[in-house]
Amino acid sequence: MIIELVKHSPDALKRYMTDMNVSASELANLTKISINKINKALDDTEVFRLSQLENISKALFVPTVYLTTNDFFYERNTPEIIEFRNHQDIPEEKYKENALIQEFCQVRDNFISILDSLNEEPKPFDLKLGGIDAEEDAQSIIDYFGFYSHSKKTKNQDDYFNSWRDIVELMDVVVIDRGREKFGSDGMCLYFDTAPIIAIFSSGQSQSRKLFTLIHELVHLGLGNSVFDGRLLESNHTLERYCDKVAGYVLAPKNIVNNCFNENLTIEENVVLIRKKTKASKAAIAIQLKMLGLINQDQLTDYLDYIKPKESSGGFGSKKENMVLKYFGYSFVEKVMSAMWQERISSNTAKDILGFHKTSKPAAFKELQQKVF
Repeated sequence: MIIELVKHSPDALKRYMTDMNVSASELANLTKISINKINKALDDTEVFRLSQLENISKALFVPTVYLTTNDFFYERNTPEIIEFRNHQDIPEEKYKENALIQEFCQVRDNFISILDSLNEEPKPFDLKLGGIDAEEDAQSIIDYFGFYSHSKKTKNQDDYFNSWRDIVELMDVVVIDRGREKFGSDGMCLYFDTAPIIAIFSSGQSQSRKLFTLIHELVHLGLGNSVFDGRLLESNHTLERYCDKVAGYVLAPKNIVNNCFNENLTIEENVVLIRKKTKASKAAIAIQLKMLGLINQDQLTDYLDYIKPKESSGGFGSKKENMVLKYFGYSFVEKVMSAMWQERISSNTAKDILGFHKTSKPAAFKELQQKVF
């Protein structure tokens, strides 16, 4: 049997490997192609089958056609990122971080493509914060998203996180909830003037705690920042402390806290009173009480430990359809499904965008449709 090989450009292959900071051995491991073939391909033009070249293109986050020629250069639309991590639990391989950012940008590209298929355009993200007055900036965020004009409710003990997420996504902000690997971070954001990205790393973060992370990243976007955050509330950086402060005022405005807080009540009792007004998570309200000087750090730490065991996964289990909803959010999935139902994209394209593979159970995709509609 003759194996048909396709031509590629060794120079293009080397360029995108350098671009993604991946070595030949790492690329071999990622693609399950032998290291000998990868090394040979750095000089020779006919080494891979088409399927192998496609696997390489996926690992390098570049369309396959750009690996076949050196005449055209694939430009990545990636903003410059501010590094705020504390350098703990950070992967040594730079490729993992580059791949993570490209993964998120790919989700954004897919979102914009889906909107285009529906003859829609992403809303301009024109939230502009001053970065000087935290309460004023908080009010700008509240007004921009209409946080207190939308009804919010808890869903399977998610402590209001998904309600706030849904409101943010209504303004075409792409929110990704990614769990798996640790990156020494609670969250990150990538600023674009349309469809900016917020990513929340849910490993080690409760549903209640993730809401504060979501709004913290939103503040960064309002300031025009693209940031790889560390562990929030642990940073002494002025910008980080400012974003924490604004987030606190968004989730528990000072006037509401002042009207509800009673020093004779327990933290839990005070949080419940405030929560009835703000419909925010318990952790977010407790963090604001600490930032306002109404409780101390030890009390906050004890309270966050106290509420943790009472929380579930927020309605998302390990089933494929649940993990897809957790990662992309209802708004994104709904857009993809709408495009498919209107025959703007094929079912295979929809499955590919949402990460359904040949090994995924067919019933999972049907279950996902039922959950969304």
